[in-house]
Amino acid sequence: MICIWDKKTPQDKLENKSLCGERILRPTSAYVIEELNGNYSYELTLPILPDDDTWKFIKPYNIIKSSQGQLFPIYKIEYDWSGSYPVVKAWGRHIWYYFADKLVFD
Repeated sequence: MICIWDKKTPQDKLENKSLCGERILRPTSAYVIEELNGNYSYELTLPILPDDDTWKFIKPYNIIKSSQGQLFPIYKIEYDWSGSYPVVKAWGRHIWYYFADKLVFD
């Protein structure tokens, strides 16, 4: 289950496995990009449907919780209206990058 949390959610709520955040996302694609000693990020594509408002929660710095339980704050969003239905794409780096006390490079 892939969930999205508001950027101001306290840490203790993020760790609670019984809570699902603001919304449960049903993306058309979602995958983790993981490189040895390198990039650890998440890419998600969500359809924009008239009867489903979950795409409105895809905002910068909101936190995506992957199905493995890892947290990824969103840093980039793109909207694509060229296909058969519109989609929103979101990219997030692992939350470790925000907790690191020194500058981290890709």
